[in-house]
Amino acid sequence: TTGGNGGGIYFDGAGSLDATNVHLHSNHASRGGGLYANGTGSGLAIRLHRGTDIFSNIADHTGGGIRVQGNTRLFMLEGGRVSNNTVPSNDSDGAGGGIQIVGPAQADIGSSEISFNSARYGGGIAVNSRDSDSGRLRFFTTLSGQLVRIENNRAAATGGGLFVDANRSITDSSWSFACGFGYSISGNAATNGAAIYLDTDSYFGFPIGAVADLSSSIVTTASLACGPEPAVALGALSCPAGQTCNRINGNRAEYTNGSASDGSTIVVQTKAELVAEQVELRGNAGAHVWLGFETWWDTPESCTNCLIVDNQVTGDLVRMEEGATLELKNSTIAGNAIGGWNVLSLTGDLVLNESLLWQLGKTSLAQSGGRQRSIRNVLASETGSLGSAATIEAIYPEFLDPTHGDYHLAPTSHAIDYAAATGGADLEGFDRTIDLPTPNRSGGGPLDLGAYERQSFSTFPFDQNFDQVAAPALPAGWSANGWSTFTGAVATTPNAAYTDDSPTVTDKSLETPPVQIVRKGRLRFLHLMDLEDVPGSGLAEDGVLLKIAIAAGPFTDIFQAGGSFSSGGYDHAIPSFAPGNNPLKGSAVWSGDTQGRYKEVIVNLPASADGKYVRLRWRMGTDNSNSRFHFGYLLDDIHIDVDGSNL
Repeated sequence: TTGGNGGGIYFDGAGSLDATNVHLHSNHASRGGGLYANGTGSGLAIRLHRGTDIFSNIADHTGGGIRVQGNTRLFMLEGGRVSNNTVPSNDSDGAGGGIQIVGPAQADIGSSEISFNSARYGGGIAVNSRDSDSGRLRFFTTLSGQLVRIENNRAAATGGGLFVDANRSITDSSWSFACGFGYSISGNAATNGAAIYLDTDSYFGFPIGAVADLSSSIVTTASLACGPEPAVALGALSCPAGQTCNRINGNRAEYTNGSASDGSTIVVQTKAELVAEQVELRGNAGAHVWLGFETWWDTPESCTNCLIVDNQVTGDLVRMEEGATLELKNSTIAGNAIGGWNVLSLTGDLVLNESLLWQLGKTSLAQSGGRQRSIRNVLASETGSLGSAATIEAIYPEFLDPTHGDYHLAPTSHAIDYAAATGGADLEGFDRTIDLPTPNRSGGGPLDLGAYERQSFSTFPFDQNFDQVAAPALPAGWSANGWSTFTGAVATTPNAAYTDDSPTVTDKSLETPPVQIVRKGRLRFLHLMDLEDVPGSGLAEDGVLLKIAIAAGPFTDIFQAGGSFSSGGYDHAIPSFAPGNNPLKGSAVWSGDTQGRYKEVIVNLPASADGKYVRLRWRMGTDNSNSRFHFGYLLDDIHIDVDGSNL
């Protein structure tokens, strides 16, 4: 009945509930349309395992799909789905279209989908405190390549994707917490806070707020906000290098009839707090991308290694009111359609370091109230509002392809190797201390400005013939063990890469810098060899094979990784029973004698490399015998089509 709780499942007490391959749908209740759980005593654990789908449920008041409260922990770590659940938009409570978490309950959600749900507050997920008990939500990647997806949800009022509320009474107060890493909060809509709305409540002028920590620290750290255990203990995975794993994209501030509202993408209310790291905010629409108010004890709202691009706003892009302090570090702001006069508008303090603000025709900063500012190492289209420090320059950063949304730095960018580096990673998880072979800016260091750290000067598409260096040196960005450049028997003059066929046991490798593959990547190269084999048998004692590492994954043989040869594939095998202790025993390889001629190899790169950075490794293995002199292996004229869609 509409007066009861838990339309599909009701659990009030202590113990556990495990569901695997369960579809819980088309139920109706007052609260918790699909599932209602209230843990008491020693607590209740709800574990929704693989194949569990909670959809098309209705709650008249809160928790369209799921409501958890009391001493309850919800674990959803194996890719489940909560979708198409509803709480009526006109209900005065109306929280949590997909999931509602009421303190002291906590939910841990890994690689699952929360989509197409609707409510008044928190179309996807609502986190609420009760009396002195804080509600807690943590979401992160647990399945490789599968982000948590809080997508296409709708809130009639606030918090299209995520709504986090707090509570204060005469005697009690509590924060609510949401922590995430490895997520997509995209395509959501609400009148205000289209993606995220952090709310506050107050009593007698003592406000208390919500906290959102959207950063990499939640994977390995246990804290008040994100505990009790580190997320890695629940199977959380760090983001692979070469990927953007935190996305707040394509959210819309609009009324339920679809017309644009004056709301913003992210709203941080008075005494609430937001900490963001390695976050992409792209293609959102509203009055502001980020609207913030006074925080608790003047704690700054912060965004580090953030990319804020291609958004469309009717007001200032980022606006802080009530004296709120803003920190922007190692971030890129560009390509946004801004209806207001300013990129940043503040009534509080500002820290703006190692960043790019390129918005032609707009004032970079409007700061009132005589507040403090700390600005250094910034390239901006307008600098007069920022100050006159030597490291504030009106020089175009030279983005790689902004027309198509690529805001990586071009090899000739003035923003490369601009400032001192202290470690850490960029938006895509790459090392921030890469010092490229170019003079650093005077007084600077290896750190690039903005959200991305360029890892090499390799061109895109990627070509390498080893001819721009003096032998035996290798090109910048390449790494090697037992390889060098060589001036004899080359395919293109003057150099080729070379390693000898040693009469002793060796394991030698030559590795490319990272190369970004768009889609349908293809590798072509030429090689010449004279390596020890067993003539006429297809067996080899020494040989070379090709490996690939995708994103931050391990190196794997190209064939085992899902690649294929269009031509020139492996022609020998080193048997597992072969004497001589070759480290490549049991592997297919190239070997034998090409009679002084270069042969072409064409490799279709794995589909799993699409959209990611890859590294390639040529690996030579030799055993401890050599019946006659063998020259070795030469590699030349390498080309990678990073987008082979039209081949």
